[in-house]
Amino acid sequence: MDLSKHQSFTLIIDEFQEFFNINSSIYSDMQHIWDINKHSSHINLILCGSIYPLMHKIFENSKEPLFGRATSRVQLLPFSIDTLKNILNDYYPKHTNEDLFAMYALSGGVAKYVEFSMQEKAPSFEAMINEILSENLLFLDLGQNIIICFVIFRFHSKN
Repeated sequence: MDLSKHQSFTLIIDEFQEFFNINSSIYSDMQHIWDINKHSSHINLILCGSIYPLMHKIFENSKEPLFGRATSRVQLLPFSIDTLKNILNDYYPKHTNEDLFAMYALSGGVAKYVEFSMQEKAPSFEAMINEILSENLLFLDLGQNIIICFVIFRFHSKN
């Protein structure tokens, strides 16, 4: 925060919810430091996390120290069916409706899982099934891994 009094900058912290497991008091420390410095700072602090329940608890539970501190929230949405169709067209032009359905059903449209399928050269229904039944098991966390970012502080304006 001292640096932000003299220089404007953006700080991005990914997997912010992991502080909960390391030292959960960081959230109240951040609240205190921000509250005493917010009027003289010039910082954009972007906090991202992929475990929705923890990020929700940290920023939206009224009993938590960072409640109400977010100025913006971004929740990345899954790809639409049309976008998945375009991706399949790029990687597997001979895809069938069954392949498109499998891509949607197995990935939920989540970019990470779609990318994984394409990198593993598994764009067809059969290849996707073989991939998810392999030891890799990347798709098991599909419903839980929703990436959300909270923009908690923005540049202080001297207007």
